[in-house]
Amino acid sequence: MKSVTKIAFRIHGLVGLVAGIFLLLIGLSGSILVFYHEIDATVNVDKLHVEPNGRLPLPLDSLFNIVAQNTDSSTGILYDAYYSNPNVAYEFRIYTPKEKSNSQMWLVSINQYTGEIVRNGAFDISTSFLHWLLVFHYSFRLGGFGILLITIFALLLFTSLITGTIIYRKKFIKTLLFRIQIKNANGKISISNFHRIIGVWSLLFNTIIFFTGFLMTWTSLTPDYWKEENKIPLRQHAFLPKVSIDSLLIETKIIFPDFEVKSIYQSSEDTTELSISGDMKSTSSIYKPNSASVTFNPTTGELIKTFDINNEKSFDNWWGLSYSTHIGTFGGQTTRWLYVFIGLTPGLLSISGALLWWRRKKQKHSDRNKNGI
Repeated sequence: MKSVTKIAFRIHGLVGLVAGIFLLLIGLSGSILVFYHEIDATVNVDKLHVEPNGRLPLPLDSLFNIVAQNTDSSTGILYDAYYSNPNVAYEFRIYTPKEKSNSQMWLVSINQYTGEIVRNGAFDISTSFLHWLLVFHYSFRLGGFGILLITIFALLLFTSLITGTIIYRKKFIKTLLFRIQIKNANGKISISNFHRIIGVWSLLFNTIIFFTGFLMTWTSLTPDYWKEENKIPLRQHAFLPKVSIDSLLIETKIIFPDFEVKSIYQSSEDTTELSISGDMKSTSSIYKPNSASVTFNPTTGELIKTFDINNEKSFDNWWGLSYSTHIGTFGGQTTRWLYVFIGLTPGLLSISGALLWWRRKKQKHSDRNKNGI
């Protein structure tokens, strides 16, 4: 078993050196993004704060039309209603075709009471750091190739978790029972013990993050993904439904009486479907957000299909569960705040692991010099 531990130790160190900085960046950005809607509304309050003044929001048809006029070409328009606050401007995303593949998102924030566009620009730092960070978190801002990299680093994280478990297996229980002290005999923080304590206590969380994140990106390892990724989207004007979006939303709430809308998406490439996604109040929070949807033909208003995760097969349930678990919404505000802090553990492990590696390397160099003398 010593040989297995030795091999695991080498792999664990190598993975940490190769993927450490990237896991740190993914973890740090993930912690920030747990509350990215709320942070965005606070940081950009001068742009995004709106006052109802006794007015109702304009019809969604009018708002979609204003947003569509804001672009020459589009592969689709999304209304993001995840963060619903009457004092915060509505958020729309325009998916615009790039020169070759992928779609670049364009952000449009609009005063829902006046129709005034209050923020308008690409998902870059000059428009919104939080939205820039969102794209960075799931693709390093490298398109499909970046998503593949995220998938590879997720696998490396899993490798690190397995090898770390093998290395520290004998002290696992002691660590969980707080019998391993973070300080050494001299009263100084022991980097080795710090690394062990953080690793053991965050093992379950990081395993969940790996598994749920991998479920979202594993298709980047398949040939079909790259066939779709390398398609060149047609440059075309945004398609607006012939049927009122507001009337389709009313019909959705007839189908699902306690439905709360989270997003509405209209593709400019496939003009036969309009999707309204959201949640029902009766659905368990472990499946939210977007646990239900209704799809219509935007030209005729015909109902095409409905989706309710409560009535779906086990795989669909797992998918809904994986998303809510990955972003921390399954337990309300408590788990979201927990994710903010625990999400920093990959970074802490990367830093402490690098310090341990440097200390061992320095020690080996010192030993060689002594032997040489």
